[in-house]
Parts: sequence; C-alpha cells; structure tokens
Amino acid sequence: MTIRPGRGASRTLIAPLVRQSLIPKPSATAISRDQVLNELGARRGGRTLEQMAAEVGVSFQYLAKVLSGERVPGDKVLEWLGLRKVTATWYERVTIGGGDGRG
Repeated sequence: MTIRPGRGASRTLIAPLVRQSLIPKPSATAISRDQVLNELGARRGGRTLEQMAAEVGVSFQYLAKVLSGERVPGDKVLEWLGLRKVTATWYERVTIGGGDGRG
C-alpha cells in the first residue's frame, strides 16, 4: 500500500485550523457557565423552584438540572437572565434598548 502525501494529510492538518478560526472569541465581559449558574441561583431569591421555573417558562425539573450543573442553560433561561451564548462555555450580556438585560 502506498501513501500519497498531500491527499489526506493536508486535509487533516488544515481542518482543525479552519474549525478554530470559526470559533468566536469571548469578549472581555463574557462570563463562564459557573458564573451563569451563580447568577441564576442569586436571582431565585425566596421563590420556590416551581415559581421560578414558571416565571422563566421551563419545567422545574429542567431548571433543577440546570442549577445542579447536569444541563446547560438553554435559550429561555439565558433570555430570562439577559444573556446569550457566545461559545459552548461562555456567555455575554445582551442589552436591548439600553436596559441592563435583567427581567
């Protein structure tokens, strides 16, 4: 069996570079998933998990899994916190109409 240089080798070396260049870099104000979970816990206040889940628009089972770290926060949770996902592990504040993004 003969291996031809330049066929599969070039694709193998270039593909990771292309993928890395497509990953957006988080801004200086981006926050981590742990910080999102801390904020979510702080915003809970004295409410029950069921009350908070109803306000967010998700099931309390799902919200419990997000708070425990089993699930990543989805769009509804992020929107409720005034955040958007930048990468798989970084989030940024969303400001709409000059507000601070808090609901």
